[in-house]
Amino acid sequence: MNEIGSLVSLEARAEAGFELLRAPASGQPCVHWRLRVVEHLTARTELVHELASPEPFDLVWGGDSAPWRPPVRIRVDPATARIEA
Repeated sequence: MNEIGSLVSLEARAEAGFELLRAPASGQPCVHWRLRVVEHLTARTELVHELASPEPFDLVWGGDSAPWRPPVRIRVDPATARIEA
């Protein structure tokens, strides 16, 4: 990939923007959820519904290993980010 489209790897702690969400399938608390529902219409046809939470959340990087330096907070907006899990 070119410089503009290159991928970045980051290890950070995820925190809810305002309050924790509940995953619709499991009911577990989370900061982001994605749900894929596949409906089989015929033997060769299926309808796929992809749903995801639209609420932004924060990634908090650093601060644990260097307490004198404040952690960096990165706001992730699912509407404009590519999130893979």
